Formats: sequence, C-alpha cells, structure tokens
Amino acid sequence: GASITLSGTLPENVQFSDGGFGSWTLSGLPPVGSGGEYGPDLTMTINGVSATRKMRLIVLEKPDITSSNLAIFPVGLNTSFRVFATGFPKAQLDGIPGLQSNAMRFTITGALPPGLSFRDTDTTGAGIPVGAAVIHGTPQPGTTGSYPLTITANNGVIPASTQQFTLLVTLAGDVNNDTRIDCTDASLVR
Repeated sequence: GASITLSGTLPENVQFSDGGFGSWTLSGLPPVGSGGEYGPDLTMTINGVSATRKMRLIVLEKPDITSSNLAIFPVGLNTSFRVFATGFPKAQLDGIPGLQSNAMRFTITGALPPGLSFRDTDTTGAGIPVGAAVIHGTPQPGTTGSYPLTITANNGVIPASTQQFTLLVTLAGDVNNDTRIDCTDASLVR
C-alpha cells in the first residue's frame, strides 16, 4: 500500500494525517501571528519506493495595525511617524493559481495639516519597509491642533484593519500641549 509522511514545520495547531490510498489531510486552526509561508516535505512511499516533494503551505492572516494611535508633530520641526501592521502577506505572493494576494497597502482618510504628507509602502527605495507607511514633514506655523485621521491597512485578507488616529501639531517646547509655552512646560521637563 501507499503511505504518506510529512516532515518539517507546520503552523501551531495544524495537524497532518495520512488518509490511506495516497490521500492526506491538513486540519486545524493556525493561531493569530502564524501567518506566513511554510515548506514541509511530503513523502509518498509505495512498495518500498519513496518520492519526496516540497510543499508550499501558505497561511493568510488579516492585517492588524500595531503602531500607536497618536503622533505629535512640533511646528517647524521635520518629523516622521511610521505606521506598522502585522498580517500576511505583506508583499505580493506570486505563482499560486487562484490566490488573490495583495501587498500590504495603507490609506489615510482625513486632512493632514499643511507641510505633512503620507506615504504608503514603497518599493522604489524610499526607505519605507514593506508592510509599513509613514507620515512625515514639517508642520507649518498656524497649524497647531488635533487632526483626527483614519488609517486603514489592507492585504486582501478580510477584514482590513482600521485605526482611529490622532495627529497632534504642537508648538516646539509645548510639553503639556496646551498651545502655549510657559513655566508649566519648563517644570514638566525637569
């Protein structure tokens, strides 16, 4: 008869079983955080003759924005804030018929103050890693205040991750963010 064995790493909580007659199954529920590619070896033996093939097992995982939901940008200072998300895939997966995989993409809804911009994952060498985005720039005078934004991360695995985000533009030196620089700020620095 035929027997099938699997060697190598599978995601936690995923089991392999030989179904007999040349069939096999994988079952289980991979835990959050196990999204990725796995490459176990599948070996079939018939009448003492074995053949082994590498299996490409992909565990898709919805995105989850993990960066802070608040960033402070002082007026006149060039500042940047990176947005990160977990999930798989972060980069486009190719070569899998029927898999509609997307690279991790970020969008922002709401108005950024003058002098700031938002950049999504970039493969052109701008220094933004795959699976990240950045808010950067220099807030202009007269833009102090709170800017409510919504950041969304989407990699094609449902649901996308949405984060309510606050961008706070302050005066440089305004430690307590009360829109003025005074003795209270100096006492908080000590």
